[in-house]
Amino acid sequence: MRMVDYPAALRPDRVTVIAYGALLSEPSSRLTFPSLTNFRLVRVRNVRRLFGMTHLFLTGAGVVDVATRRIAALCVEPAEGCSFVAAAFDVVLDDAQREAFCARETGYAIVEAPFHGLDAGEEAPPAGLGVLCASSSDAELPSGVEPPAGLPHVWG
Repeated sequence: MRMVDYPAALRPDRVTVIAYGALLSEPSSRLTFPSLTNFRLVRVRNVRRLFGMTHLFLTGAGVVDVATRRIAALCVEPAEGCSFVAAAFDVVLDDAQREAFCARETGYAIVEAPFHGLDAGEEAPPAGLGVLCASSSDAELPSGVEPPAGLPHVWG
């Protein structure tokens, strides 16, 4: 994957990752990003978390068994008036890390999203922008990526 193929949110050398699932704890985040800095809890507004997809990386790696149907993965989608607590941390990315991130998060829309301090008032400006794995659709899956065998779709 060349730099021009990476999602725009992952192109800078230094990014803030907004984590809302398995990476909510610092020790867990460090398993994926050992050199992360500035780990903190933040609030992401006007989105909600939901189990809305099949995690392609985990099914492809054999970590989950499609036959059990216990394959739902957490994602986020726009939802006016909703919010959730997430972790935010800063990482320096090289192309190998970008490639690994994209492989691990195949199927998600990798976007930039604003985040706020936990105690920030409703009218407070965002504390920053971070990379967020958002909901997508089967129509947006990368070329050659298909739902796992036995499943009609990834999203839905």
